[in-house]
Amino acid sequence: MVFTDPEKFALVEIFIEEGRSYVRFVRRQLFNREFPGRWMGRGSVRHPAPVAWPPRSPDLTLLDFWVWGHLKQQIFTQDFRPRMIDELKDAIRRAVAELNEDEEVRVRVFGEFRRRLDECVRRGGQSVERR
Repeated sequence: MVFTDPEKFALVEIFIEEGRSYVRFVRRQLFNREFPGRWMGRGSVRHPAPVAWPPRSPDLTLLDFWVWGHLKQQIFTQDFRPRMIDELKDAIRRAVAELNEDEEVRVRVFGEFRRRLDECVRRGGQSVERR
């Protein structure tokens, strides 16, 4: 978990309502009473959580914006379609090993990652995928 102000938060002091996209009024009251100013959730415009749950941003996640698509292209070719789970596992291992050995590709991907981070900052935190 990444916090922008580590002086303000200690991980042991924050209750995280994990896996929920909403917080009911009663639950919010309980959290405010039991964990005043120290719980994390999505909240709402009228009732924000003390610590906003950060959005998962696939356009800023290397695995989502590039690696999975690249591996799929490497594994499922016209010449090869795995029929058994062991064939698929072996193909994935080979594709990952090739990726690990290709420094030029890694440099390009991390350059794109940096570009996406800069673009996200330029857009004030908005999605990079939106044009």
